[in-house]
Amino acid sequence: LHVYDEKITPAVEVTAIKLTAPKKIEPGTYAQIKTEFLPSGQPLKDDNASFSTYDNDIVELCMSTGVIKALKPGKATIEATIYPEDFDAPEISQSCEIIVDHTLDNGKITKAPTYTSTGIKSFTCSVCGKVIKKQVLPKKALAKVKTLKCKARTDRAQKLIWSAVTGAGGYQIQISNAAGNKWGKVYNAKTKRAFVFKKLVSGSNYKFRVRAYAKGTDGKYNYGAWNKIASPTLPAGTAITSLKPTKKAFTAKWKAGKKANGYQIQYSRSSAFKGAKVLTIKSPKKLGAGVNKLNSGKTYYVRIRTYKTLAKKNYFSAWSKTYKVKTK
Repeated sequence: LHVYDEKITPAVEVTAIKLTAPKKIEPGTYAQIKTEFLPSGQPLKDDNASFSTYDNDIVELCMSTGVIKALKPGKATIEATIYPEDFDAPEISQSCEIIVDHTLDNGKITKAPTYTSTGIKSFTCSVCGKVIKKQVLPKKALAKVKTLKCKARTDRAQKLIWSAVTGAGGYQIQISNAAGNKWGKVYNAKTKRAFVFKKLVSGSNYKFRVRAYAKGTDGKYNYGAWNKIASPTLPAGTAITSLKPTKKAFTAKWKAGKKANGYQIQYSRSSAFKGAKVLTIKSPKKLGAGVNKLNSGKTYYVRIRTYKTLAKKNYFSAWSKTYKVKTK
């Protein structure tokens, strides 16, 4: 008869619970919350936990096993609790947080934006295959008008023309005040790419700008960037008040030109001014000059115009009417 002396290790109380759970799961999928009771490596009393949550709209929870089913996006707090057989012993619990959310792809444009309507970019869950999110894409941006220039100008009017913009439903053009330091009225040129401004102030440093627009399906306007230029009106013309012949020469006098920087006198033996010569007067205050080295006893045709200088460029008025004088 043999007698074995077997030592039995008594079970100890659980002091803590350690939970292991995924940080994020997809709606419609399952996950297991794993428990580890401490101290580990020895027999434990009351090593069965029950699970609970207040977030039953986010997850469906099995209270005995800790298996959860994700229902919809959100955050769920899961708590594991041990209720000791000894009623005087405290409960032991631990909680963890699980995020329920979709894993979205990089998105796909399902409706391309246009110049008049917004587009849509759809994001699909890579697990469930459902479209989870839709992003509104802004309307396509209208390009800036590339070319804006003055086609024709007088002392009181200017005609502006500009290049077309793809997708434009029309164009707006705006004019500054005569000093060119403040923007004024905006005009709708509609689909035309030309506009004539009238009743302007002569010899003034106007600025103009134009932009394309497209009216959206939502009633809101889509505008391109402004393109602007400086374009002065021509100075007002002047008139010769006196032509006096002298020996092989003549003397001319004229009225002061409003806002002029100077004058040009043109003279020729031809009434059509073929082979004409020009005398430039660079002072706006000088209102008379002599033309010398002409042929004696010949008739000369004479006319005058003013000019204004802007950005090192001269802008000339129209020629005055033609005058004639016969030298001595």
